Amino acid sequence: MRHYRYIEILENKGEKTAAVNCTHLKEFRVSTMQLTKYTDYSLRLLTYLALLPEGKRASIDEVSDIYGVPRNHINKIVHKLGKMNLIETRRGKGGGFFLASPAEDINIGEVVALLENSLKVIDCDSPPCRIQPVCRLKHILNDASNIFLDHLNQFTLADLVQHNRTHLVQILQIQDAPSAAFTTNMADTLA
Repeated sequence: MRHYRYIEILENKGEKTAAVNCTHLKEFRVSTMQLTKYTDYSLRLLTYLALLPEGKRASIDEVSDIYGVPRNHINKIVHKLGKMNLIETRRGKGGGFFLASPAEDINIGEVVALLENSLKVIDCDSPPCRIQPVCRLKHILNDASNIFLDHLNQFTLADLVQHNRTHLVQILQIQDAPSAAFTTNMADTLA
């Protein structure tokens, strides 16, 4: 069985995106740089926590219900984010979890790099590729992966929520969350 790989440049709203397309006999599959579900759910959970009013804690059941993600997945994510010191967890009555640092201090690129097992876009070793010693594709795709992370490094968790806070709070049904105007006024007052 042979796999044929080639790069296709897709134009999406004026921006060019590289995608690795793999063809296997009659089967056609498109594989692009994509975060794991684990990282996706983790970013959703962090976004939710960034929207909570100060002092409020979230529960695993609450986040699971809001996003429709199995409780077991959220439990594993909370455990991992706690070990990474991104969130703090409390057990018992009045327990739950919350951001360990202000949302402004949580860098999206760093979170993605910590959560993803690998950001390799292509695997030249399994099965070993015969042209690997002279092929530039791996280097080009590694550069693309680095550019992806560099772009994510420009954003914090606060950037994800600050411009659409009111809509996010409504969609996620967060009670007693400060409005965007309140948050901006508080920031101005503290400055």
